[in-house]
Amino acid sequence: MLAEAGEVLDELESLIRRINAAILVEGGTLTDALARRDVLPALPVADLRRQADDLARQLREVDTRANRLPSWRAEGRRRVRLPGLRRMPSTAHR
Repeated sequence: MLAEAGEVLDELESLIRRINAAILVEGGTLTDALARRDVLPALPVADLRRQADDLARQLREVDTRANRLPSWRAEGRRRVRLPGLRRMPSTAHR
């Protein structure tokens, strides 16, 4: 009876593997998705979130500083110049 139960379990396992390999989930198989799910809990999620939050804060700060800069557009015939920046050679005719 144990041998028969072992055979049934082997058949069931084989069936589950075939089903999981046949079901597509977001560009991969269900087997791929299950493997990814099993790997993800091992990631240091709290640390990754802190790093992502820090990077997002840095991006916002750069955007804020950039938005405070004077306009780079020509105003009439006068161009706005920023202190400390070299002027790039112009290829356009004036």
